[in-house]
This record gives sequence, structure tokens and C-alpha cells, in this order.
Amino acid sequence: MLERVKTLVLKERYQKGDRDFLGISLEGEELTNTDLVGANFNGANFNGIKLDKVNFQNTSLREADFTETKIIEVDFGAADLSGARFPNSFNERFNYTMNLIKEVSKNLRKICFSLIIISLYIAFTLSHIEDQHLFIKHTQIELPIVNVKIPSLCFLYPAQLVILAILGTLIHIGIKGNWFPLDLEKAHLEEMDLKKYNFRGANLNDANLEKAMLCWVDFRGAKMERSKCSGAIFSCSQLNGAFLNFAKLMKTTFLSAKLRDAYLIKTDLTDANLINVDFSGAKIYLTNFSGVDLRAAKFDGASLISANLKGAKNLTVEQLAKAETLYGSQLEQDLFEQLRERYPYLLEKPRYKDKDHKSDEKKLYIEQ
Repeated sequence: MLERVKTLVLKERYQKGDRDFLGISLEGEELTNTDLVGANFNGANFNGIKLDKVNFQNTSLREADFTETKIIEVDFGAADLSGARFPNSFNERFNYTMNLIKEVSKNLRKICFSLIIISLYIAFTLSHIEDQHLFIKHTQIELPIVNVKIPSLCFLYPAQLVILAILGTLIHIGIKGNWFPLDLEKAHLEEMDLKKYNFRGANLNDANLEKAMLCWVDFRGAKMERSKCSGAIFSCSQLNGAFLNFAKLMKTTFLSAKLRDAYLIKTDLTDANLINVDFSGAKIYLTNFSGVDLRAAKFDGASLISANLKGAKNLTVEQLAKAETLYGSQLEQDLFEQLRERYPYLLEKPRYKDKDHKSDEKKLYIEQ
């Protein structure tokens, strides 16, 4: 049972240096004009409370419950909100923010493209500059294409600033885009419309994406282990290299999705729609394909080890013949007989030559 705490007591404890408020309940209270920087509110219950002018910067709010909270002016800067639950109005604002990010990203691409064009023009102009323009004052430079003469200093100084701006922008985009992917571990994104969002390399481990609309989404390299995605729609999405180990993907739709080189270990795909899905090079171990529609699915170079393919619909020998191995997989009797007669090596224990397949994790599943 959660510890009931009055807001007055909470403020007193915080002022005395206490930062551990793990699993407390403030239900029915009102919290205003309060600074709670760096505190631990993991698993706390904020239902029925009004939060106004509250500072939660650098605060840990994992699994906190805000579903019936009135959030007016709250600073969640750098707070850990993994698994936290918010009211629908907050989710609507999240959608608005994500859409805003998309629009800003589009404008940013235009700005970057413009800066690149300007930098090319600057480089072209510099290639025509003579030594006198660099060392002699009051000289003039004739700008190419437009054929306009300007003082050399009016060109050289701004040119340096533009080049620095371009370098800074590209470094910033590289850092934000590649070194710090989104951390949405244990996030509650169920039934949300997230079409065309970019979750490349994101941490979605243990996230709840049930019945979410995820068409045309970039999940390349995303970590989605133990995620709950039942009923979600991933049609036309990119999941190349994604980690879907132990994920619950029952009754999902992956129509024409790309899962090349993805990892599916003990993944549950019961009754999923996998029509025209590309599993080329995927590592599929102990995964359940019962009731799955695999029409036109590609398994080129895929490793299906101890997978349950019994009950899979529209699966042909020709599709499975392109796999790297089917060792230990459960198959319908007619498919098994045809494979044993025409492609017996697919049913044998694989002997991998490349180092990538010799990892301890893969050897573990091969031995099973």
C-alpha cells in the first residue's frame, strides 16, 4: 500500500534534505509553487492532485501515475519519466509536440540545404580570390555569377561565420541524431497515432505500444525487447536491425514492413499479419508464428532456429528454401517432408563459418 503524505509534510521533508519519496501517494492534495529538483518519486501516485508551478527538474518519476492529475505549469526538464502515465490531454499535447518537432525538422532540413548551397558558393568564390584580396586593404572582390564587386573584407569575414555556422549545425545534428537516440523505456504509447515518426535507434524496451498506429515509422536499430505491441499496425515501417526479443506482437499488422537483420528471440507473433514482410538475414529463434499470414514473406538468408511455424498460413517451400537454416523448427508435416526431400541441409544443425554467428547468445539457442 502506498504511503499517504500531505503536501505540507512533503515540503518540510524536502527542505530538511530528504529526497526519497519512493511510492508515496499525494492523492487529493494540491501542490503549488514547489521546488522538488532531484527527488525520487518512482511509483508515486499523483492522481486527483493539482500541480501548478512545480519544478521536477532532474527528478526520477519512473512508473509515476498522473492519469487524473491537473497539470497546469510543471517543469519536467531532464526528469526520468520512464513508464509514467499521463492524462489523455497530456498525450494530446505530446502528439502536438511530436508534430511540431516534425515541422521543425522539415524547416531545419531546408535551412541546412540552404547553408550547404551558400558554402558551395563561398568555396567557389574563394577559389577565384587572389593574394592581394587577402593581404591588401581596400581591395574589391568580384562575386561570380552575379558579377558584383564588393570590398574583400565584407566577403571574407561573413564567409568565415557562415562556415562555422554550417559546421556547428552539422555537428549538432550528428550528436542529437546519432549519439543520443530517444529513451522511451517503459513508455505508455498505447493507441497513439505515431505515423511517420522517427524512432531510429530508440530505446523502447518494455514500452507499451498496444493498438498504436505505427505505419511508415523508422524503427531501424531500435531496442524493443519485451515491448507490448498487440494489435499495433507497423505497415510499411522500417525495422531493419531492430531488437524484438521477447516482444508480444500478437495480432499485429506488419504488411510490407522491413525486418532485415532484425532479432526475434522468443517473440510471440501469434495471428499476426506478415504479408510481404522482408525477414532477410533476420535471426529468428524460438519464435511463435502460429496463425500468422506469411504470404509473399521473404526469408532470404534468415536463421529460423526452433521456431514454431505450425499453423502458419500461405507459407511455401519456395519461401523457406531461401533461409539459411530451419534447424529445430516445427513445421506442418507436408512442408517438412518436402524440405527433407529437396533441402535436407536446412533441417540440419548449422555450422556457421562467419564470426558473427559464433556469439554465445546464438550458440545457446542453436544448442536448444
